[in-house]
Amino acid sequence: MRLVVGSIGRVMRRSRDTPRIDNVEQLAGLGGVPAWEIVPTPPRPARIRSNWTTRDGLAMLVQELEGCDLPARTLAVASVDGRLAAAPMAIALAQAWSLAGPAVLAIDLTADRQALPEHLRFAHLPAFDDLLAGLARWSEALLPLTDLGPWLLTARRTGGGAPPSALTPLLAEATRRFDRVLVATSPLSAADGRRAAGLCARTLALVHRRRTATADVRASLAELDASGGVAAGTLLVG
Repeated sequence: MRLVVGSIGRVMRRSRDTPRIDNVEQLAGLGGVPAWEIVPTPPRPARIRSNWTTRDGLAMLVQELEGCDLPARTLAVASVDGRLAAAPMAIALAQAWSLAGPAVLAIDLTADRQALPEHLRFAHLPAFDDLLAGLARWSEALLPLTDLGPWLLTARRTGGGAPPSALTPLLAEATRRFDRVLVATSPLSAADGRRAAGLCARTLALVHRRRTATADVRASLAELDASGGVAAGTLLVG
């Protein structure tokens, strides 16, 4: 019994001693990609207002992303380790982007119902598997976040899910209809999250301040690169 307790104690000490990301300067040296930060964590869409994006830096982030040599038509938004929900950030970023002029679509692959504005949370949606398989029209899952945009494409998640490769025709159609497409994916620590991110031109990796470990950022960026994905940069949140 003493051995078990001692082992747990050592694990707990290692957990407390694990280096974690506290500021954007620490992020800047990881993975050779740009690092940004935003404070505070984005609110749920029901509480988002147009001036929130400007006040807290998302508008500046949009300018940075648009200022790249080759701005991405498709941008995956994914948490490094699952400590941040990708859908609220993708939706908030889509709203900031739409204020800059482009027609923007946010696609929520996480099917996070809590990320929806309250009046849309109980809307009837097709199963995501049916949507990707072509058994449901994608217009049935297209929801307007405001009168002027952006739009959100979401659906119910069913067990198992569709293979990420099925997203290819969906993204092709989305980029035909919209100027910018943001895709909220599973965490980069998960294989399906990396595969989905790899189908987008760039990936924005979300890092939770004081909670995400430095080693997890390095590992996720390396695994994203190995799976064919391209990191646009990292975003420190919180």
